[in-house]
Amino acid sequence: MYFICYLNTEGGTNFRGRKRIALKVGQLTKILSDADPSMLEAILGLYLEHNMSKIFSNLSPFFQSTSTVFLIDNRAVISEILTNSSNYARALELLNDVENSYATTYLDLMYNREDTDEKVFKDFFDELGINLELVENNGVRSPYVRMWNDVLLPLSQAPSDVRESLSIALALGSNRMQVVYIEEPEVHLHPKAQRIMAKMIARAVNRGKYVILTTHSDCFLSSVSNLIALSSRKEKAESLSFSRDEILDPERVAVHFVKKEGKFAKVENVKVTDEGICEEEFVKVAEELLDERGEIIG
Repeated sequence: MYFICYLNTEGGTNFRGRKRIALKVGQLTKILSDADPSMLEAILGLYLEHNMSKIFSNLSPFFQSTSTVFLIDNRAVISEILTNSSNYARALELLNDVENSYATTYLDLMYNREDTDEKVFKDFFDELGINLELVENNGVRSPYVRMWNDVLLPLSQAPSDVRESLSIALALGSNRMQVVYIEEPEVHLHPKAQRIMAKMIARAVNRGKYVILTTHSDCFLSSVSNLIALSSRKEKAESLSFSRDEILDPERVAVHFVKKEGKFAKVENVKVTDEGICEEEFVKVAEELLDERGEIIG
């Protein structure tokens, strides 16, 4: 499993920046090692307060629950439960605390879209062949999906890829949500839709959003990697049908590979450069499949 973290590093504050601050503190400590301890403590305190305030200012969205959304796995099932029930309160009782929190956010995104920038996800909706509508019946508005063939379906009857990815699109387009956690954004999506999902996430990041996600998909990861590779080849973007807001700066991306090691999970840093993401683990699987095919037909 890959853990990918996109960071809005506006102002130059990122993980690497915090490491540099730590190194500078160490250097300052060494330089002042012969100074009076109380003086040294005061100087270091002022130095840390000055620099840490910059860091926490940049990270403040992470600590504001109203601007953070957790898009957990099983989104398709939860959305079906919520939109197929005439009693929302009863439906919420069937969910655990994590699912309940997601359900509340889901309904908020669905019914309060005044501040949503639909340009972020328009091509994604086009690829799925849908349009979201709120239809009023007996004074109650309910979410419906208009399909590519003009059939209007209650959201509970929409295809699983729609129900799974709808909240992702709305959260990425919402100007209220600054931090978006996504568990496996590729779920139920065909390869082309996964590629557009990666571009949709890049647009949101370049609009100032923080996006933290996990993925198992080599197709999705390769799509993200290509958007990073464009950062050093921006002149090719237009000819390849990429817009400037879909290009990812490698300095704004951190990737970690999580794997089983004995009874523990080991987290390894994955190198990210202007060539993209090192995809060694997925390449190994692809090579094994090719070798297996060679043995089968050889």
